[in-house]
Amino acid sequence: MRDKIVERSIEGAVDQKEPPDIKGIISIVKEGGKELLTAEEYDEYSVYENEIYSSQNPDDHNANLADHVERIDNSYINRLANDIKEWVDNDLNSRKDWMAKEVRGIRLLGLSDKTIGGGSFKGASKVTHPLLIEACTQFQARAIAEIWPSDGPVNTIIVGKIDDEKEQQALRVKNYMNYQYGKQMPDAFEDEDKMLFRLPLSGSCFKKTFYNPMEDMVVSRFVESSVMIVPYAATSLKTAVRYTEKFDESANETLKKMAAGIYRDVPIRTTDYSNNEKTIVEEEIDDTQGKEFVQYEGDHLSTRYECYCNLDLPGFEDITEDGEVTGISLPFVVTIDYDNEDVLAIRRNWKQHDRKKSRRVYYTHYRFLPGLGFYGYGLTHAIGGLAESATGALRSLLDAAGFANTKGGYKTRDARITGGDSPIGMGEWREVDTTADDLKSAFFALPYDEPSKTMFELLGMLDDLGRRFASTTEAMVGEASNNGPVGTTLALIEQGSKVSSAIHKRLHHSTAHEFNLLAELNGEYLPDDYPYSVPGKDLYILSKDFDDRVDVIPISDPNSI
Repeated sequence: MRDKIVERSIEGAVDQKEPPDIKGIISIVKEGGKELLTAEEYDEYSVYENEIYSSQNPDDHNANLADHVERIDNSYINRLANDIKEWVDNDLNSRKDWMAKEVRGIRLLGLSDKTIGGGSFKGASKVTHPLLIEACTQFQARAIAEIWPSDGPVNTIIVGKIDDEKEQQALRVKNYMNYQYGKQMPDAFEDEDKMLFRLPLSGSCFKKTFYNPMEDMVVSRFVESSVMIVPYAATSLKTAVRYTEKFDESANETLKKMAAGIYRDVPIRTTDYSNNEKTIVEEEIDDTQGKEFVQYEGDHLSTRYECYCNLDLPGFEDITEDGEVTGISLPFVVTIDYDNEDVLAIRRNWKQHDRKKSRRVYYTHYRFLPGLGFYGYGLTHAIGGLAESATGALRSLLDAAGFANTKGGYKTRDARITGGDSPIGMGEWREVDTTADDLKSAFFALPYDEPSKTMFELLGMLDDLGRRFASTTEAMVGEASNNGPVGTTLALIEQGSKVSSAIHKRLHHSTAHEFNLLAELNGEYLPDDYPYSVPGKDLYILSKDFDDRVDVIPISDPNSI
């Protein structure tokens, strides 16, 4: 990768120039023991420090501007941390109803002990109708097979006139990006798999594609929609006044980023993670997995907020060619420690040579159905009510069957029946010290009815309505007679596939955006000539291959259902 990135990496520096014991020296310095170093060790650390921070001048486009308090008032940085924390709290409050719907949808999957509704009496049924989870599972199974075939998810097309040079370039880009998703990013398939299961449930999901200096590579990762905090008035990530990603980070990971120059060097004040405030969606997901936090010694995490916002940053203002300050806010990425209200990093968020200084968006927004606002609609919104009603009908049938098969009633206090207090087992005859007439008159069984036929038919209708929406094609084809004309059956298939096809086209379009973002970052961070190996052959890719002559698209067919 580029030298300026390598210089910020501890591992890169160690591999190139630093002596083997430099990590131990760094640890001593980080613990406040710089005065304990010998003269030789101090000289070694000075060399390391100069190498790591040589590119950290404020005019370096990728520099952490929070390190340069000589140009930014320190009080401004402190106020900025408080401002972002307040912005995040307001944005979280503005979408409380959205998060409540997310929790409702997750509970309708029936994966946790927490359920919606149901009887409050002892033994009441808590079963959840599988309508919603079946629909999500079927969509995920079909989509992953189409989006991510065995040869890889990426395809390329040539823009303009086709010639041999462009064909070879397109082949190199396709081979490398499929290698990138399959080998260099081993978690990419798992993230895509999780995203495709969550998408039909929530309606909105996010993937983040960015250069990770700690891994020294471009990566693409699934971002849980509940930790992607977007303001109430936003319509898109490109035009939103701000948006913020929440994540948790260990103290050790923070130290590594400080040593690599990614974070500002500030005191680390760890907090008890059990006291960290989780969103109600995160808590609900933990319940479905049976997770419960247990604090281990040294297992401390801190909450980080990475805020993409517009700032008129003192010392780094927008300036005309004549040197006049315009007062226009520019796009920056600000990372803060939420618990301790410290600013860890401030970085420019536009391309280095972009005169317009347009915001860069590293997130891809996937939508299942187009919503009326920023978030898309999912099956929770479309058939969540049907799923709840089907669950209620199913529980009523099971409760009625339980009461009818295991009758209960009243017993007189006057009855003195020895051994008659415990329930009778199947096939059991128990002797009691009383006459048959006294036994008969001591009990009154309530007249419980058998499960209602009407309720059973209602459950079937609700189930059918939900399946019709979730699997339109099968429902419409099933209505056709097996002996009907072929043309009629094909027409039903075509008509029934329109809903599924529209959903898949939205998925295909968002995937294309993710691939193009990855290709753009490859062109920026790959070396001029990068060799790599796959089974049976050695290949290479050029950074200049990622230009406008080749477009990157999903290998999936946007017209497929």
